Amino acid sequence: MYSGIYYICQIPSHTTCIIAVFPLPHGNATLILSPHVHDDGSLELRSSEKKLGDPGFYLLLKDTQDNYGSRYIASFKDRLVISEKSDHLLAVQSITIYG
Repeated sequence: MYSGIYYICQIPSHTTCIIAVFPLPHGNATLILSPHVHDDGSLELRSSEKKLGDPGFYLLLKDTQDNYGSRYIASFKDRLVISEKSDHLLAVQSITIYG
């Protein structure tokens, strides 16, 4: 797990998602993750959609003139699967960055 702010939101497509906001110098990195519950009870969180407003990775940064800008980074894909194994929680994360 990372140190950040986590909360639930509804994106423009009316899908309920989990948002994770991580502080950066002069801004933040924000992951919007869509939850999927599998038949085995595991929870998968994905940020793998294709366009602005979808689950994905966003940067918000302030420039030297105190103006904020945001960017959707479509090449960044995150997948976190949380499951139970031998009475313990197991979290497996995979991050893919396309060139």
